[in-house]
Amino acid sequence: MTPTTTSTTTPTITPARRRVFILITIALPFIALAVVEIALRLFGFGGYPPFIRSVGTLPQGEQLCIVEPAASKPYFFANPTRPGYAEQSSFIMPKPKDTLRIFLIGESAAKGYPQPRNLAMSEFLQTMLGDVLPQKRVEVINLGTTAVASFPLVYQVQDALRYQPDWFVFYVGNNEFFGAYGTASINAAGTMPLWALKLMRAARGLALVQTVESVVRAGADENRTLMEQMIGQTFIACDSPLREAAARNLQANLGDMLDQVKAAGVAALVCTTASNESGLAPLGQDDVSNLSGAAQQAFNELLRQAAACSSAQSAQAVELLGKAALLAPRSALTQFMLANAQANAVILWRRARHFCWRVIWTPCRGGPSP
Repeated sequence: MTPTTTSTTTPTITPARRRVFILITIALPFIALAVVEIALRLFGFGGYPPFIRSVGTLPQGEQLCIVEPAASKPYFFANPTRPGYAEQSSFIMPKPKDTLRIFLIGESAAKGYPQPRNLAMSEFLQTMLGDVLPQKRVEVINLGTTAVASFPLVYQVQDALRYQPDWFVFYVGNNEFFGAYGTASINAAGTMPLWALKLMRAARGLALVQTVESVVRAGADENRTLMEQMIGQTFIACDSPLREAAARNLQANLGDMLDQVKAAGVAALVCTTASNESGLAPLGQDDVSNLSGAAQQAFNELLRQAAACSSAQSAQAVELLGKAALLAPRSALTQFMLANAQANAVILWRRARHFCWRVIWTPCRGGPSP
């Protein structure tokens, strides 16, 4: 009797089925992430809220719209517990007849921070235009947002263009270093190429990213201001590439905003930002990296002695601070103190001259001083 043998054969997978299997294997994690993303979106996570939104219908049928203070929160991904914000204000749509609607775009200087709303430049502009244009109902809608660089404002302009503007006033450029998406802020996003900033914004709009970051980020330090929290680098040298990046970002983003406004046929006014820092000491840390230990001690002692000088000893303070500036020429605090001391010295000299004219020269000449 001849024994029978059984042979086992391995089923073969066609190349087409293999490709399908590989694609499904690769796609499964992405499908799972997409499901989680959709679920988080249903619970209100993710995306970028509009800077302006409709909140209801008035009895006459108009839509009441408000400036949304929380709209800038997703841009503060490095400190989500204490983001910058805009002042809430309202207007109606469609725009009433004979209304001149102006949007003010900018940062905290445009917002008027830390002054109350009635001292913001938008209030002065609205009142002044109302005086010269009594036939118009003037609206100046302030979109100024604290602690943002110019990049988030590009999307703010996109939103504002949907609400029948007549003018845009741009007062931007204060926060290109330490604002959200600034070059020296805690996220340092502003150092990236311009095209990468848009990709980064899209990625950080994902609900998954926002949820994870809200969990892992530490709480805000209530003892520091928002701008102090935003500082990522404690000093920026005069030849730092961060300055070139800041100028590049401002030029590109402001140009983008102006292109949007021009394409919509809306007028625009670009303002040079004012600065009054006579009494504001520089933020951050001094650059004294070139000093040895002994030189730093001598430098600190010069600053201490200069700070102890009274206003009547301005000449002595100028001398001390001049020596300190020779030791650390890149010290911003030294230059600030030196400028103040020199200003005080000039004031003292003018007072002395005035005293001589009034007390000595005038009585001798028998008339008023020249």
